[in-house]
Amino acid sequence: ARAMRAVLVDHCRAKSTRKRGGAASRVVNPDFKNVNVISQENNTNSLLNHYKALINIRKQYSTLRTGSTYLLETGNTGVYAIIRSDDAGLFLVLANLKNETILDYQLSLKENILPEKSFMLINVYGSEDGAQLNILNGKFDEYKPLTQLPPYSINLFRLE
Repeated sequence: ARAMRAVLVDHCRAKSTRKRGGAASRVVNPDFKNVNVISQENNTNSLLNHYKALINIRKQYSTLRTGSTYLLETGNTGVYAIIRSDDAGLFLVLANLKNETILDYQLSLKENILPEKSFMLINVYGSEDGAQLNILNGKFDEYKPLTQLPPYSINLFRLE
């Protein structure tokens, strides 16, 4: 929490200037009364609370900390997707990296790493549960868990 606070405090500052031959001094953001840690703590949709939620989820599921990571093909440069997998669980992380809603994407896994079965995608973080995922020969192709990805959204699914 202290590290997160330090990052946010630094983020809220406008710029760094150097004194002649001395250490850097920081100029405080003129909007510090509105952009600060206290205001973010009270806002459930703030960047601070977003990262706190992700940190808590990561603590809850060991797979997200130590599981193997497999990068998925997405068919869209604005979409990032990975599978995290180990004996304790299986997760899909899906992120829209753009400031626009994305409709055109399809996930594919070319490596034979998953058990052949149908998975339900249970929403751990994000908007809703994902569409059923059918694995054939340890792989999948042209899979779209959500019909659309809102701007800068992150979705985390547990596969069951």
